[in-house]
Amino acid sequence: MKEFELIQNIFQASVMASTQGRGDLLLGIGDDCAQVQVPLGQSLVFSMDTLVEGRHFPFDADPVDIGYRAVASCVSDLAAMGAKPAFFTLGLTIPESDPQWLAGLAQGMAELAESHWFGLSGWRYHQRATDDYAASAWLC
Repeated sequence: MKEFELIQNIFQASVMASTQGRGDLLLGIGDDCAQVQVPLGQSLVFSMDTLVEGRHFPFDADPVDIGYRAVASCVSDLAAMGAKPAFFTLGLTIPESDPQWLAGLAQGMAELAESHWFGLSGWRYHQRATDDYAASAWLC
């Protein structure tokens, strides 16, 4: 599956990618950028973390757990600053575009994002000829 097919079939199909009812997210997932309107009198707090297979999660880890953890590590950073998550972006490097694995990753991210009312606003995907998986999440 190619990048835009993955976006459309796996990530955009999730509730976490919806911009419905969101006045702050003007343009969400679909390309390399998102567009955000910061409410007057508020500021953005950013957090970013990267998880690498073999270092931050075992080689046989469930992709649902990887997705949840990628987002949770940044949510924790925001909470430490007294900030509330609004949306996140995802950077993903994987050896192949396995739709089943990616659906599991999306499910794990969605479990946390949907329960705290924030969503996926953008992503970047790279396929590499390696056996390593890496996921980076930015939260605002």
